[in-house]
Amino acid sequence: MAEAEKYTFTAVMTFLVKLEERLAEFYSRLASEVDRQELAELLSNFAEKNREWRDTLDRVRRETVLEMTLEPIMGLQLKRFEDEINSIIDSSLGPVEKAVQLEQKLQELYKKASAKVLHSSADASIVLDRLVRECRKRREKLSKFM
Repeated sequence: MAEAEKYTFTAVMTFLVKLEERLAEFYSRLASEVDRQELAELLSNFAEKNREWRDTLDRVRRETVLEMTLEPIMGLQLKRFEDEINSIIDSSLGPVEKAVQLEQKLQELYKKASAKVLHSSADASIVLDRLVRECRKRREKLSKFM
């Protein structure tokens, strides 16, 4: 049986910070590739929001008490999420479909991560719960362009 993936709180939060940076770059690039001005503005706003989320997650990571960050976090499967997110980003789907699928996968990741980090940082869990709701709202906004 394969050994379960174990992460520290800091490793999880660092992964999420880097992911938000990658998403900001993705949405900026996508905004420059679409023809519809309204969609381009929405995607640009997503990119800016991802940069804000990156900063918020980084702040929470730095402010969390060190003792709590050493507790192992198991069952999060960050590698699987990373592979699935990369697959969506690299897919041949149209920009809107790609963004909708990405937001769905992010919602799943943030929901799972929120539950897993709760014992290490209530603040991080609250931020991640907020991101779950934001992903759902983004999908709703994107659906207008389908």
